[in-house]
Amino acid sequence: MDRRLRREVLRKATYGIYVVTARLGEQWSASTVTWLSQCSLEPPLLMMAIQKKGGLRALIKKNPAAIVHILGAGQKSIASDFLKATRHKDGRLNGHPYALVRDLPLLTEIPWYCVVEARDWIERGDHSVLVAEIVDVGKNVDADLPLVMWDTGWTYGG
Repeated sequence: MDRRLRREVLRKATYGIYVVTARLGEQWSASTVTWLSQCSLEPPLLMMAIQKKGGLRALIKKNPAAIVHILGAGQKSIASDFLKATRHKDGRLNGHPYALVRDLPLLTEIPWYCVVEARDWIERGDHSVLVAEIVDVGKNVDADLPLVMWDTGWTYGG
């Protein structure tokens, strides 16, 4: 396979931008994720790819609950803040306010969210694929459109 063409083709796939948060006691993790999709209506399931090296995967393996935040179109800077290591300081995650929902950090600036529980893991390649059941949804603030990869100028994939 031509590596350059593979990269070009795979970078044409459409991706949203999400921040996933998890917590177990005093362990906190929050990370920007792009490979995510709904995969079942009943029960409501989504699938997401999580880097094997990161702390998010390790934490969700210990505590199978997490919150998937769907960023609004103008929230690229928030997504950038969660491309870095998780910092929990002064009641904020990576500098952003949160509230605890089901003992998980809910980022209150981000419009939409799903509370999920891990159901299955597929271990292949450099990412793990998590199949998670959506157990609750909510809305923090009004927004019209979600943030998508095309709007950021970033590429991830290929």
